[in-house]
Amino acid sequence: MYNKVKIATSVLENPNLFTHTAPHHADEIFATAMLSFILEPVVLRTRDEEILKEADGIVYDVGSEYDILNARFDHHQLEFNKVREDGIKFSSAGLIWEAFGHDILRSMDCEERNIVEVASIVDSELVRGIDANDNGQLGKPEEMTLSTAIATFNRNWDEVEDEVDSSFLRACYIAQEVLYHEIKRAISRVKGKAIIREKIENAEDKILILDKFIGGWIEEVLKSDILSARELLFGVYQGQDKNWCIRAIPPTGAELMKQRKSFPKEWRGLKGEMLSKACEVENSVFCHKDGFFAVAKTKEAALEMAKKACM
Repeated sequence: MYNKVKIATSVLENPNLFTHTAPHHADEIFATAMLSFILEPVVLRTRDEEILKEADGIVYDVGSEYDILNARFDHHQLEFNKVREDGIKFSSAGLIWEAFGHDILRSMDCEERNIVEVASIVDSELVRGIDANDNGQLGKPEEMTLSTAIATFNRNWDEVEDEVDSSFLRACYIAQEVLYHEIKRAISRVKGKAIIREKIENAEDKILILDKFIGGWIEEVLKSDILSARELLFGVYQGQDKNWCIRAIPPTGAELMKQRKSFPKEWRGLKGEMLSKACEVENSVFCHKDGFFAVAKTKEAALEMAKKACM
C-alpha cells in the first residue's frame, strides 16, 4: 500500500520529492500520492530555482524541465508538447504515472501480464481527467470534479498561513485513497475479463449469467468481439444482499442509460406481491420504474423474470 507523506521545510531534512509551493493542484497532489506507493515521500515545496536545479530526488510540476533520466517532470515550459493520442495534454500526474505506474502496480501485486492494460485503465479513468483539468481542456463541468474537490483542501484567505502544508497532506491522503481503490478496481476488472468472456460464450436465451457481480461486465459485453454478445439483453448475478439482480444491457457504450430491451411497463415501479402478480413469477422483489433493473429472491426467479422480459 502507500506510505505516509511528510513535509520537509528545507533541504537539510533530506527531501526526495520536490514540487511547488501553495496553493496545491490535483496534478501534483496525485503525483505525490502515486510516488508514495513506491517510496517514503518527504516533500519539499519550493519554487527556488537553485534548490530545484540541485535537487537530489524527483522534481514534478515545477522546475521548467521534462527529463525522465534526471527525474524532472514539469509540463509548464514552452517547449513541452507531450500529448495523448486523443489530444489530452500531460500534466505532472500523467507524467509520473507514465514513468512509475508499472512499478506502482507491481507494488500492489498486479500480475505482470496485466500491468499494461491495468495502467491504461487507470490513466483513462483517473489520470487523464486530472491532466485535462489542469491543462484547461475540460471546459466548465456542471458538477464538482475530482480536481476541484482536491482544490477545496487549499487554505482559505481567512485561515492562517501555517495551514498550507496540513492542507496539502490532507489532500494527499484523499488522493492516496482514491488511487488505491481505482487501482484495485482496475486490477479486478482485468482479472474478470476472462470470466466474462467465458460466460458470454456459454450464454443462452439472450441472458448472461454470472455467479456473482463482476465490475465492468457491461462494458465487456458491449465491446466484446463475440458475435452473440450483440444479442444479449439481460445480465443476471447475485448481489451483495444475496438477492439476484437482473440488469438490462445498454445498446452501446455511449448509451449506458438506455436498454436493448426494457422490462415490461406493467412491472415497473412494483415490489413484492404486486410485482409477483404482474410478472407471474414467485419471489420477485422489485422492478425499477425506469425499466432497466429488477431483483428476485432466487436465481431461478431471476432467470424466469429475465426470460419473460426477453419475449
